[in-house]
Amino acid sequence: MELNKLESLLKRFDDGETSLEEEKFLKEYFHLVKVPNHLKEYQLIFNFSEKEKNIHHPGKIKLKSGRKWYAIGLAASILIAVGIFTFQENEQQNFSQSELGTIENPEEAYYKAKETLQMVAQIMNNGKQELVYLEEFNKTKNQIIKIK
Repeated sequence: MELNKLESLLKRFDDGETSLEEEKFLKEYFHLVKVPNHLKEYQLIFNFSEKEKNIHHPGKIKLKSGRKWYAIGLAASILIAVGIFTFQENEQQNFSQSELGTIENPEEAYYKAKETLQMVAQIMNNGKQELVYLEEFNKTKNQIIKIK
């Protein structure tokens, strides 16, 4: 076969456009013919797939059907059902007013609310500081890319 035709066929093989007959031809060609150095990698590919056909794997694992698998499935279903009902029961517990963390003293409630709002303000300010970097980035970008 001419080298140009072989290379075009290999290009089609790389693109996944070859037929099964063409691939069979390529396997036979690389198995039987002495290949130029720049095509040695294809020879490895086609010879490897040929070697893989001859490997025999040990026997298959046979699963026995019957009571054993039925019992395992039944036990798993029961465990799942018990887990779901237990989880739902724990979620439905009623909390008393003392467990909710309600503050009775108005002055203490004011200080707790003030502390919470200060933490929120600090987080918002940190986010605002990061926006300064974004603003600098936009200025530089606008200098590089002229918007019409």
